[in-house]
Amino acid sequence: MPAPRINLLLRSGRFDPRKLGGLQCWLDASIVALNGGAVETWVDRSGNGISPTQATAVKRPFLAANGIGGKPALQFDGVDDALEVGPVPLLSACPGGTIFIAHKNTGDSANIARMVAVLTDSSAGTFRLGINQRSVNSVYDQAGGRRLNADAGMVTAENPGYQTMPRIVRLAANWQAARFEKWVNGQLVSYIDPFQTPGLSDASASWLSIVGNAAANIRISEILIYGRYLPASEAAAVERYLSRKYAIALS
Repeated sequence: MPAPRINLLLRSGRFDPRKLGGLQCWLDASIVALNGGAVETWVDRSGNGISPTQATAVKRPFLAANGIGGKPALQFDGVDDALEVGPVPLLSACPGGTIFIAHKNTGDSANIARMVAVLTDSSAGTFRLGINQRSVNSVYDQAGGRRLNADAGMVTAENPGYQTMPRIVRLAANWQAARFEKWVNGQLVSYIDPFQTPGLSDASASWLSIVGNAAANIRISEILIYGRYLPASEAAAVERYLSRKYAIALS
């Protein structure tokens, strides 16, 4: 029996995230629009045109050529750097969502803030799906997933030593099955099951916020957002692709 196409693509080094259905946004630090050495626009490789930007020059992250594993990364300054885009049709009226983030924190581990989130326009909740610092202890993460204004789920993982290890974070919401998960370097670290009434995600307007109002000393090399809950084999294929690309060991 021939090997699955995903495995063939991985072995040949030609894995393309677009080969998996549902890719809504693909941000790779090797493709950016620079202005004076700073990143003005992070270009979406998915073809959907969801490219976060920063109009204010002093709030633009810089491009670190040797950011993570010898590959480029966007370096956010921990003061006010941020990239955002919206309203955009991200994770709207879909049965699930999965976000992958290859990043490394570069600031004081006792004072880290980080945020990569698809936000809704509702004041009743924070995330449709995303990760942020936990307000009660800034060295811990808070990850959230939500469907309706009144429904929200939050999970928190222990501090895995942010300054010493680059990480691949996977945030996965299966809205149809009412399950939300957080994975770090290929290992499930926390989940809520169930966290809401099963169904589709809401259809309100979304914003993609990278760092945003949570100032972060952080390098980010790649972000992938799928408008579905990826099954184990596909999620593992994406994580192996990121692991090999950025020399990040999986658990």
